[in-house]
Formats: sequence, structure tokens, C-alpha cells
Amino acid sequence: MNEDKEEARSEAEAAASPKRLCWPRRPPAPLPDTRGLCCAKLLRKNGKAKKVLMFPEEGWARSASSSYWTLQPCWWRRSRCKVIEVAGTRRHSTHARMVVSGINAVYIVGTFKHLAADADFKLYLTTNVTQADFNMGYTMTGTLERGSRSNNSFQVTHFAVLRRCDHESHHLKNA
Repeated sequence: MNEDKEEARSEAEAAASPKRLCWPRRPPAPLPDTRGLCCAKLLRKNGKAKKVLMFPEEGWARSASSSYWTLQPCWWRRSRCKVIEVAGTRRHSTHARMVVSGINAVYIVGTFKHLAADADFKLYLTTNVTQADFNMGYTMTGTLERGSRSNNSFQVTHFAVLRRCDHESHHLKNA
């Protein structure tokens, strides 16, 4: 009697859940191609802070810790953004200008007030990335120059990248 109940139960389970031949969920949509789009628009998209990863340049003489910057666009002026430098537990912030250079490049220029040496910076970002960088998941690449604006002596210190995961596809529909 128990065997008949078990057979009936296994037949009912097999009838209730047939084997699926298709995906249980839809496959993920391909990530949008942001190459050649306007950098300033991508940075201002949805008003959230964007994380810029910094990799030290090999030719830079000083020791450089691996750090990242966050760029937060200001809501009151389109040409300004808040820059926060994070290196370990140390954080420094300032407001900087966003200067559009061409259709797919932007300079972010500013000064960290707390620093005595290399207080001024120029961050150059572009959406003209190589196919290799695009395959690595980068939306924007560029360089960071630190130095003194009064002496006009800047030196390339870091290679900067912005990862593609910061720009979701539903945020880029109007771009």
C-alpha cells in the first residue's frame, strides 16, 4: 500500500513539473556601447557619484598608493563636480570644474586645499577607449596630472579608468 502511494506521488510530481528546455530566466542583456558618447553627460547621468579607479604610472618618481576618486556632479551648476580622493582611510574632497574638450572628452580641473605639494590636478577622461579596454569593462579611460598651476608644471601620475558597471542600460536610453 505504501509503495502504491509512493508511485502515485512520484507520477504526480513528474506531471506537475515537466523538464524545461528553455532558460529558467532571460539571459542578461548585453551591456551598452558607450564609446564615443559625451563624457560630461555620462558623468552627470542619474546624479549619482561615479567611481574612478586610479592606477599609478610607472614613471612617477614618488610612491603612490592605489586609490580611487569619486566624482559627484553638482545639481546647481552643470560645469562643477565634487571630487573625493580616497586612499586607504584618508579622504580629501574639493569642488572642481568640468571642462568639455571635444564631444567625447572632459577635463576635471581643481585644487586640493590641504596639500602643499602637488595640490592642483587635471583629470582627463575620454570615451574613446580601445577594444581591449572595452572588453575589460571600462567605459572611460584617461590620465591624472598633478602639479602646480602657478608654475604650470604638471606630471602624469596615474592612469584613470571608469568601469562600465557604473552605467546601467536603463540610464543610458536618453544618452
